[in-house]
Amino acid sequence: MKIVAVLLVAMLLFGCTFLDNKSNNDKVPVSDNKVNDTSEKINVKIQNQSGQSSGSNNPPAQNTNISGQTNTEPIQKTKLEYTYDAKTPFSIYFISVGGADNQGDSILIKKGDLTVLIDGGPAINAGNTINFLKSKGVGTINILISTTADPDHYGALSQIIDNFDVQEFWYSGVIAEDLTYQKLIDKIDQKGVTKRVIERGENYDLNGLNAFILNPEQGKFTDASNNAIAIKLTQNNFCALLTSDILFGAQAEIVNKFDTKCSILQIPYHGLGKGTVQIDFLLLRVMPKDAIISGGINDPTPGGVGSRYSVLEKLKAKAIKVYENYKGGTIKITSDGVSYVISYNN
Repeated sequence: MKIVAVLLVAMLLFGCTFLDNKSNNDKVPVSDNKVNDTSEKINVKIQNQSGQSSGSNNPPAQNTNISGQTNTEPIQKTKLEYTYDAKTPFSIYFISVGGADNQGDSILIKKGDLTVLIDGGPAINAGNTINFLKSKGVGTINILISTTADPDHYGALSQIIDNFDVQEFWYSGVIAEDLTYQKLIDKIDQKGVTKRVIERGENYDLNGLNAFILNPEQGKFTDASNNAIAIKLTQNNFCALLTSDILFGAQAEIVNKFDTKCSILQIPYHGLGKGTVQIDFLLLRVMPKDAIISGGINDPTPGGVGSRYSVLEKLKAKAIKVYENYKGGTIKITSDGVSYVISYNN
């Protein structure tokens, strides 16, 4: 009987140990569960911020902070010299820099202590841009963005960097064999300005205003226009799509890959020519309530293919309100991220 009792005790002890080991092996460590949950939440957050569509063929947008470092954390605050205040209202100005015989594009973003200038317009009208910036109290340009190697956009930048302290210069990296543009890039280097090549999929926090880079995708196109920088600006309910000179090739790329629905659309290519010949597709996907046309009054083909007339008719048919530099001057958008107001800055 003693032997039987010993055997029963041994079997009970062995069985308990075996069950404990199996149970432990089936468990996932608690710390691993936490890491996995956090990663999933961050990925969702990044997709929402970037404007990435939810289709399974689209990978999450790259999340890049101001240092250009890719990481799995939410968008980082910029490290430029300004006071960060995400809740402060902001203004976006489409400066009137075109003329009777030329086009032009220059956009000023002011959000609290942060100043961003996107393009400067043509060299002949550099004084207009410089005077406007000074009238808004600009002394330092935290970020100067050159969207494309087109003199209607970059012509005034050389004079602008002579008149203002520029902390960072962003561009696509595409020179397009433009010697004058190359001289501008060389001047940026000579002045010791931090230079950054930006591309599709990057996110930047502009004092609480999210800038998602829709275009260009490096190596996708060879021409300057389709390599122009396009940006989706969002904060809470606010959304504006800045399109520079992108043509249908780049337009089709971004609307097929990303959620581009926005209340405000800058009509590409100054509302003219190659940038608008298939504008219906862009309007269908963006579904804007308001449209901005920047540039001068000159329309090379009035009433013909690629003229503003056809674009304006399509906007009218969709009940999209249009604001035009050449009719009312500089266009101002003010917003707190919840609602916005568009007016002419008279």
